[in-house]
Amino acid sequence: MSRNAAGEPEAREWRTIVMTDPSSGGKTPTEITGIRTFKYRFFEHPPELLIRSTEAFRADFDAATRSQVVPDE
Repeated sequence: MSRNAAGEPEAREWRTIVMTDPSSGGKTPTEITGIRTFKYRFFEHPPELLIRSTEAFRADFDAATRSQVVPDE
C-alpha cells in the first residue's frame, strides 16, 4: 500500500504478464500470451455501499449458521 508525498492514498496499477509454452502443456514460460491489469484505489474510509453490503452479508451468514442442523454423533 502506498501514499504520495502529501500522505494521500494513491491509485496504482499492477500488470501481470502471462507466459506459456503450449508444447510443454503450458508449464514452461516462453511466450507472452496475455497481460492482466489490476487497478485499485485507496480510500481513507470504506465506501458506504461497501459497509452496508458487508454488514448485510455478515447478518445473512450468521443467520444461516445459526439455523444449521447439526447431526447427532
